[in-house]
Amino acid sequence: ADAARLQPRRIEVVTNGIEDPCPNFAQELAALREARAEARRKLLAGQPLTTEDRQRAGGDLEVLRVVFLAHCAADKGLFDTIDGVRQANAQLAARQTSLRLHLTVVGSFISTAEREQFDRVLAEPGVAEWAKYAGFVAEEEKWAILRRADVFCFPTYFPNEGQPANLIEAMAFGLAVVVTRWRAIPEFLPSGYAGLVEPRRPDQVAAALLAVMSEPSIGFRETFLRHFTLERHLQALAEVIKTACSGSGGVPGGQVRHAGRGDRTAGAQRNTQHQGRPTID
Repeated sequence: ADAARLQPRRIEVVTNGIEDPCPNFAQELAALREARAEARRKLLAGQPLTTEDRQRAGGDLEVLRVVFLAHCAADKGLFDTIDGVRQANAQLAARQTSLRLHLTVVGSFISTAEREQFDRVLAEPGVAEWAKYAGFVAEEEKWAILRRADVFCFPTYFPNEGQPANLIEAMAFGLAVVVTRWRAIPEFLPSGYAGLVEPRRPDQVAAALLAVMSEPSIGFRETFLRHFTLERHLQALAEVIKTACSGSGGVPGGQVRHAGRGDRTAGAQRNTQHQGRPTID
């Protein structure tokens, strides 16, 4: 809509890109991700884990490590994530399986009222057993949290969401994702992916968490490498600018408009829309 107001001759969309935060994924994480998914499949089927299973898949195999990493706000899906994890744990308990979900919330609050609401939720009986708040963390600790996690949960319905960088970061670490059918988010997920949910539906979040918990997720690492590396981003951006400046796709000398999430400061640009990298979430 923003680009349309500029009456461009054509619009080009360049996906976001980040430096690879997990360059050693193939050597350090790929086999672990697959082994943990296989161990959870066995547990869900009521099969015992062997010593070899536990050695290959690391510790806490009965725990699905879910991470919410974003600005901590209702419209970012924070409370839907909490409710979804709560419901998923109740369903697992009803199945009499040893599997449980544990949620780590990472990020800072903007709203005092929402922080108070969050604190009240964490203080409810039993919640501290399966949820914790890590607060705002430095980049190194953020990478460590994503490395340890199994699933990234981000059921956002933030009005100005675009193509969230936190989702791209999760893909870079080969995490399964549970996200909303919202704005540009579904565009780079497989058709029919079980982790896509409707906004404001914690019951669907619960079902999606249970659906993806035993599925291999390293395919998202390949999605990251194909579409979202910084190199791919810069290559695509250079090609768009070259086309615009050559006059083959628009007005010679045209410029690229940065239309990332929340960006309303760019001046009126003419030919090309660039879906630029938004902030961390």
